[in-house]
Amino acid sequence: FKVRVLAVAVKLSHNWGVKFLGGEVGSSVAIPEVYEQLKVAGSKNTRESIGNINVVPFTLYNHKGMVHWYYELQMETLGSGYVKGASINIGQHNVAFTPSAAITLTPHKGTQNIMSRVDYVFNDPDHATHYHSGNEFVWQYGAQQEIPHHRASIGISGYFYQQTTKDRISGAEVVTRNADGTREVGYKGRALDLGPQVTFPWGKHGALIMKWDHDMLVENKSRGNAFWFQFGIPFSYLHHSSK
Repeated sequence: FKVRVLAVAVKLSHNWGVKFLGGEVGSSVAIPEVYEQLKVAGSKNTRESIGNINVVPFTLYNHKGMVHWYYELQMETLGSGYVKGASINIGQHNVAFTPSAAITLTPHKGTQNIMSRVDYVFNDPDHATHYHSGNEFVWQYGAQQEIPHHRASIGISGYFYQQTTKDRISGAEVVTRNADGTREVGYKGRALDLGPQVTFPWGKHGALIMKWDHDMLVENKSRGNAFWFQFGIPFSYLHHSSK
């Protein structure tokens, strides 16, 4: 099979300026509009819908010198427009809760950037099919170096994904039979992802980011490539008064 995915994901983040446990409290919400095309056995199916909305009611930001870190609790909603038995659906048809922690180092006055983030996803069952995907561990990482006199940074980014518990359906472990006659119990997925990244500053706090991701060491997941085009800008930039 072959899958093509095009997505526009808008994320709004806000720092409330409230002090708590030595840091500041923030919140965010991300809404992805997704188009998918699936080709399998000579047929082609397409779908467009809003995917799993990511809601972060609580983030705690901290920083000290060149060290910046935060903790947060995320919730992923159901994907919209789900049709049981359809050949293709957008997002997962289950709710998930994800505690996360991240740290960023900015040595040499910010000319270098080293990032690491850990997420652990607790998946709720799909109540339409009684399929319960296992919990998931995701480690994201990246490092960048500023290019002198070029107002840009180059580096690498990626992630390691490992499903930690087995898939179940109606309480029983999922068992699949491979083409060579062996059996797979629990359908636990794994993937390692790595690729180049280029960042262009936009104003004082904004940025334009382009990166390419390549999947490796994949088990029980689709394998492919992804191109990301990210643009971030603070709201304050939009409210500058003209003179």
